[in-house]
Amino acid sequence: MSLHRILASLGLTLLLSFAPAGVIAQESISLFIPQALIEKAAKKAMPLEIKTAPSGVEGRIRVVNISNLRFAGNHLSCRLRLHGRNMAILSEIGGHQIRLNVGSLDLDFSTKAQLRFDPTKQILYIRPLVQNVYQSGNAGNAETGQALIALLNGQEFPVQLEKIQPFMAKTTGKTIMVNTKVLNIKTKTGGLQISLQPVITVR
Repeated sequence: MSLHRILASLGLTLLLSFAPAGVIAQESISLFIPQALIEKAAKKAMPLEIKTAPSGVEGRIRVVNISNLRFAGNHLSCRLRLHGRNMAILSEIGGHQIRLNVGSLDLDFSTKAQLRFDPTKQILYIRPLVQNVYQSGNAGNAETGQALIALLNGQEFPVQLEKIQPFMAKTTGKTIMVNTKVLNIKTKTGGLQISLQPVITVR
């Protein structure tokens, strides 16, 4: 058994030995995740489907690559490559619905994005602001790609966070369960800062 596991076991044993039964609210915990680790995890998650299409767009959009990920004080920046299938751009002219079928489309661009976290809904909102477009479309012309970029630009995309699984341990006739809720997510220079609220239940 490693040293940190031994220390963790000893700490839980002491806590359970002296803690009364009930719920113990803990102070928030701040966790910093460096950008290199986030980029590595993001690459492994590819392709990542954008489930909520921007207004005026139909089709299936996936993020197929992310690179040059950088975190600053109030935003993140990166280079993204998107692939769209069965794409269509919708518009309205003179009360008539216009549908422009695009088909497949590849977009390669750099973006600066801002994050907003809703702790009640546990949803992280990402709002990209497109800066430079490197490539636009393998089907359809550059104007179509620019139109899609304009629809993506400045839109908020929701990312629903999965519930953090509780941690449970038993010793000396007591059971301890630690439930954790995300309080906030924000960018910091060099990474992402996550604030967590642990609630310990002792029985």
